[in-house]
Amino acid sequence: MADLYLAIYPAADTPTWSIGAGWSGTPVYTDGPETAPTDTTPHVFTPDASGLTAGTPYKAWVVWWDGVT
Repeated sequence: MADLYLAIYPAADTPTWSIGAGWSGTPVYTDGPETAPTDTTPHVFTPDASGLTAGTPYKAWVVWWDGVT
């Protein structure tokens, strides 16, 4: 079974994710691991992202990890 990890960063940042260390830098918001869906149903991360500032551009980054690669 695979897991999903979510991070939200300011739009100018380009993060990395690694097994064991997690996300690089300082994300504004993170969530996960959550079990990845087994079909094409959209996945909703809960709780919803919080702590974001209005008018600030952000990028959401998602990692799918199967526990091996």
